[in-house]
Amino acid sequence: MRRVRLSEELAEQIAVDALKEALESATRGWWLKRAADFERAMHRPGDFAGLSSVEQIEDINARLKAKADACRAHAGIAPRWVEGISDLDSAEAAA
Repeated sequence: MRRVRLSEELAEQIAVDALKEALESATRGWWLKRAADFERAMHRPGDFAGLSSVEQIEDINARLKAKADACRAHAGIAPRWVEGISDLDSAEAAA
């Protein structure tokens, strides 16, 4: 197996990006967006159903709704102190 040497600067940037992504995923807005994504994935009247039965579509929609509800519940407990994390980039650019 070949090893790749990372420069110290690149390694630090990767660590910073990973931390920012972890903190952003803890925000209320991220969980609300995720809930909206699950709702958009639900089957709507007029959508192509292929070979899926009505029961299968209802089951899929119920699971997607449960996931969206869980995301909204998670958004309700997301810590408020991380809401300003996206401002890190603008603060770094100003420095």
